[in-house]
Formats: sequence, structure tokens, C-alpha cells
Amino acid sequence: MTEGEADQRKACVDNFRGWLERVGTGCTFANLLAAKANVHYDIVAGAPSPNLIAALDAALDEAAASNHVGVTLLPEVHTAREIAGVLLALSTAPRWHVRRLERENHAGRQLGAVRVHWRTKAGAMSSVIGFAPLRSMPITRRAPYVAMTVWPGARSNEFARAPASETLGIVDSAHGLTKDEYDARWKKTRGLVKEMFLHEREDATFLRDVAVRLPLATVSILPMEVP
Repeated sequence: MTEGEADQRKACVDNFRGWLERVGTGCTFANLLAAKANVHYDIVAGAPSPNLIAALDAALDEAAASNHVGVTLLPEVHTAREIAGVLLALSTAPRWHVRRLERENHAGRQLGAVRVHWRTKAGAMSSVIGFAPLRSMPITRRAPYVAMTVWPGARSNEFARAPASETLGIVDSAHGLTKDEYDARWKKTRGLVKEMFLHEREDATFLRDVAVRLPLATVSILPMEVP
């Protein structure tokens, strides 16, 4: 890697971290994790391949070993069609489960929601949260770059509500807060997200297990969720 390439990678990570720290997601926990550097960043360049996906799995396993949230940045992916292509490649990989959900008529647009789960080294499935600078994405997910975020470890949040399913999520990540601090951040997060969603009338509950939302025509190549 040249010095210029290293500088570009650092700028990419710094830009994304800065967006998280400014609470672009509406989530004050993401802000906290970014500020405390409890995030393992990996940058993927080039078209998805078996070797690249294996490297991505290894990076997430490394994040789990350090008890960090795993963030994969894809700065060379720009369009909804390119995102769908990446997801299609992941759908064939052993540790990835990619499924499109029901069609959604949102704000007069026909959109397709996609659920993505990743299998941890311990065998649990963890829900992936996606980001992209696209209008089809929920406002809390419109980051400067296409990215995927996942908690790759075990349940480590002693204050989280009893899970509705066995699937892990970002809510299960380690945080190091007291109960009072946790409750205060949770209350602030709910208020910020509610305010951000007010204009676009988003369903926060539905979006919890949605990785990306793209124009319907672009997600038709992905396997459909079977009820």
C-alpha cells in the first residue's frame, strides 16, 4: 500500500467516524462507541470475491476478539445497483444470509427492504445494519459511504431488554455504562430518532432488522424471504 493509499483509507475512516460522533444515526450509543474507539474498521476495495469475503469474515472475527463493533466501509460502491451486487455475492457465502423482504410503498416510492445476517464464530446470527448516501435509505442510515455494521461477539449488554429472537444485534454490544447512564442514552436516542423520523414517517420497529432499503427494481436479483 502506498502512502497516498494509506492516507485515503485513513480519511475514509475518519469521515465515517466523524459522522457517527455527530450522531448522524440519531443513536447516542453509536456516538459513544465511535468516540471511545470501540469500533474495528475495515475497508473493502474492489469487486466481491470468495477471497475478499473470507478476508471480511476474518476482519469481523478480529473485531469480536477485541470486543469491538465491526464496521466495513465500501468507498468504491456508490449506486443502489452496486450495493445489490455486493449483497448478491454475500448471499452465496457460508456465513452470510441475505433476503429481500416485502415491497414497501414509502413516500410514493416502490422500495425493497433487505435483511442481512452474519454468522459469528460461535455460530450465532447477528443482524447487519447498512448505511449508504442514498435517498432510498432511512434518514438515520444516510452516511457518507456505503458501509455495513455488525456486532460480531456474544450478548454483552446486561441492560438490554430480553431479545425477541435469538438473532444478535448492535444493541447487544459492550458499552461500559452504568445503568443510569445507559437509561439516559436510551431515552435520548429514542427522542432523537423519533424526531428524525417525523417527516418521513418511518417504522422504527420494522427497520431494526433491515440492513438496506433500495429501489425495488435493484433488489429483484436477491433471494426472497420465505415466510
